[in-house]
This record gives sequence, C-alpha cells and structure tokens, in this order.
Amino acid sequence: QKGSRGEVAATTPGQRPQAQPKTKEEEEEAIGRTVFVSHVPLSAYKMDLQRVMEAFGQVSSCRMVMDKQTRKFSGKAFVEYAKAAGARRAAQAHADAKAGKREKLSVNGHLMNVYSALNRNGIQDLSDQIKKKTNRPDKRNLYLADEGYIDPQSGAGQGMSEGDQKARERSHSEKLEKLKNPNMFVSTTRLMIRNLPSDMTKGQLRALCVKAIRERATKARPKVTQCKIMYHENPNTKVLKSSERGFIEFTDHEHAICCLRMLNNNPNTFKRNRRPIVEFAIENTLALQKQRQRREREKAAAAEKKAEAKTKREKRGSKEETEPDAEGGAKKK
Repeated sequence: QKGSRGEVAATTPGQRPQAQPKTKEEEEEAIGRTVFVSHVPLSAYKMDLQRVMEAFGQVSSCRMVMDKQTRKFSGKAFVEYAKAAGARRAAQAHADAKAGKREKLSVNGHLMNVYSALNRNGIQDLSDQIKKKTNRPDKRNLYLADEGYIDPQSGAGQGMSEGDQKARERSHSEKLEKLKNPNMFVSTTRLMIRNLPSDMTKGQLRALCVKAIRERATKARPKVTQCKIMYHENPNTKVLKSSERGFIEFTDHEHAICCLRMLNNNPNTFKRNRRPIVEFAIENTLALQKQRQRREREKAAAAEKKAEAKTKREKRGSKEETEPDAEGGAKKK
C-alpha cells in the first residue's frame, strides 16, 4: 500500500523513525547523508520516490515537502540515506545524466533533479562549481552568461511549451547582443525573472525567491537588497500593466545562483506551460557609475543642507541670547 504524502517521513520496513539530530555535529552528518529532489510529479507517493532512490543505497527517510499555503505536495522532497555514500551516488547519477552519460532519474515517467542537500555554509559550493568552468580572469563575469539557458532539445527542455522556448531563445539572443558592448557585464547577485504572472507583486516575488533558496539550503538566511516588478503604460488607457518580468538582487552570489537553479524552468512554480525564465541580469558599467555619482551628489547636497540648517539654528539661538531688554541690558535666556 502506498504511503500518504502528508506524513513527515517514511521508513523502510523494520526500521524505527530516525531521531532528529540534536548536536551540530549530528546535524552536519545527517545533511551529508541527504539529497534534495525537485520536479517530483505531484501524483507521486513517498514509496514511488523511495523505490527509485533506493537504487543508490538504503533510504532511512523520505520527506515530501508540503506547500504551507495549499497544504498540498510541492513537488520537492528530501531523501536521507543510511550512509553518506548513498547520497553521493544519487547526486552523481544526476550529474552524469546532465552530462549525457546515463538516463535521467525519473518517477512515473517524470524527470527529476537530484542535488546534495546544503547547510548554511555548503551553499558556497554552488558558486565554486560555476567559477571552476574558467581559469581566466573574467571581470565581466561572462562565465555566468549561459547560466539558466536550456536547450529545448535537451532532457531539461522536455515538456517546455512552444511559447517558453521562443521566449528563452529571444532572451538569450538579446543577452548575447548586449554583451558585445564591452561596457556591459553579467551581474553576480542580480537576477532577471521572466514569465511572471501578470498579477504578481514584488512582495510575492521576494517571498518566492527566498522560499526557493531555503528549500535547498534550509538554514540559509538570504538578504534581498532590491526586488521590483517591471510595468509599462497602456498608451490608450494610461493604465500600468505588468511586463511579466522582474528583478531581484541578493547580497551574496551564492544565494543568487541557488535561487536561479531552484526556480528556472521549474514546472511546479507557476503553470506547467508557463515556467520561470531566470538568468543573471546584464548591467551597464557606465550607467552604474552615473547612478553612483548621482547618489553621492544627492548625499553631499543633503549633508550640506543639514549643515546650513544647523548653522541657522545656532545663529538664531545666539541672537536671542544677546537681544537687549526694555532697559537696554542684555537679555539672558
């Protein structure tokens, strides 16, 4: 009999549920035995997923992540192995599948993503893996230009709608054209997200991105420095309408890359035929310099205005203290 998706964890027959780690060392050890699985079909049960993952080692628990708002399965899960070697084999199998060395992992015919679970510090590895792709100095961060791009003919492109395919190709072409200008560079902390629902607010976008990061790295504390939705004005009605794209910027590159990989092309985020298109934003060096100079001028002007106001108050106070009284003497406050 298949297990309920609402349970916290499933165990193999004859096993007792594993106690939660109590010390930092135990917690780190448990994370090393755990993989994060995304794109699990919403119709799947724990035993379906566990049966597939047991090919890499004995599974001690399988925790299906439930959406807090809908209380339904979110398509994500944590699979904990009895030994760390099982988790490493599972993550390596997914990496080999992405490289075309083996078939991709699937449940009930649906392809899945499998990654090593991350602690608060382990998220740094994502950034390091990307940087290792190039050994040359790259001040424009061009090594990130293809991050998020998906070939429609690849395994990750399966099930992608024709509209999404065209939008991705158009976005990628625009990016490559912009990068022909030596003043343009790829941001390491700012993401552009397309295909947003027309009624999504910046607060909802922010919450979505932070939630995605913390699902992969449960103890991460991502800090967002900017989040905005782009709008355009209808020339006839003069009403602002969402451009269905937005930007979000983090203080740390590691959180940005994690957010991108969790949301990009995820069929469970919005609708199956409308997947998020996430990529690192393209910035203009000259435009940023002008913005920085303008902020410095505004800051200097504000400081000068504050100093002038203080001087006026001091002069006014001094004048009141020395103002003569009716008998000609100086009036003291």
